[in-house]
Amino acid sequence: MATTRGEGLPHQLAASARTLIADFNTLLNGTICDGMRLNGVPSFTDSEGPIVIVGYKISPQSTVSRIAMPVGVSGKPSLWLGFSMRLAADADSKYLMVSSSVMYVATSESGEPLFHIDYERDKPDGHPESHIQINATSDDWESIATIDGQRKGLPKLHFPAGGRRYRPTLEDLIRFLIGEGLVVPRNGWESVVDDSARQFAVKQLRAAVRADPHTAIEALRDHPPADVDLSTVFSE
Repeated sequence: MATTRGEGLPHQLAASARTLIADFNTLLNGTICDGMRLNGVPSFTDSEGPIVIVGYKISPQSTVSRIAMPVGVSGKPSLWLGFSMRLAADADSKYLMVSSSVMYVATSESGEPLFHIDYERDKPDGHPESHIQINATSDDWESIATIDGQRKGLPKLHFPAGGRRYRPTLEDLIRFLIGEGLVVPRNGWESVVDDSARQFAVKQLRAAVRADPHTAIEALRDHPPADVDLSTVFSE
C-alpha cells in the first residue's frame, strides 16, 4: 500500500499508537515516575513512510530530544530515564510495528547515557537489530582490538539482546532499576509491570504466529488446549 508524504498512518493504526503511548505513561507513572508524559508526534520519512515518533518533551517543531525523565518516587532523583520510539505500519498497513527504539539511563537530565538499549529494524550495518551498548571502559577492554587492528573500546561494542521478537522491553529496564536497588518504586509496582509485560508478550506472540503460522499450527496439534475443539476452530 503506497503512501505519500501528505498521508499519515491509517486511522486504526494511529489509534493503536495513541493507546500504546497511553499504556507507556501508565506503566511509567505506576512504577518509577511521577507525572511524566511521553508524547506522540506524526511524521514522515522516505524510508519508513508515515510514522509516529514517541518521546519525552518532543513536539512537531522538535522531534529529537536528549532530555531524560527523573525516576524514583522518593527524594531527589539520582538517575534519569531516556526513552524514544518510532512507530510505523507493517508492509500490509494492517498492524502497528516498532521501527526503532532507544532506552537509556543517565545521571542527569541531559547527561551522557551510562548504557543504552537500542532496536533498529533491518539494521543495515551488520550489527544486531537489538543490542546494548555500555558507556564505560577499563584497561582490559581498551586492550581488545578487531581483526584489522582497530581498538574499539567497550562503548562501541554492540552486545546482542534477544533479536527482533523478544528484545528487552521498558518493563525489563524498570525491573532492572528496581531490582538493583537504584530507584524507589511506587507501592504496587509489581502488578503494573506484570500486566504491561503480559500485554507485550501477547502482541509479540501474535506477531510471531503471523510470521510463521505453519509452526504455530504444528505446535497446537502437538499441544492442543484442553478446553478448545481445534477441529471446530479451524473449520470456521
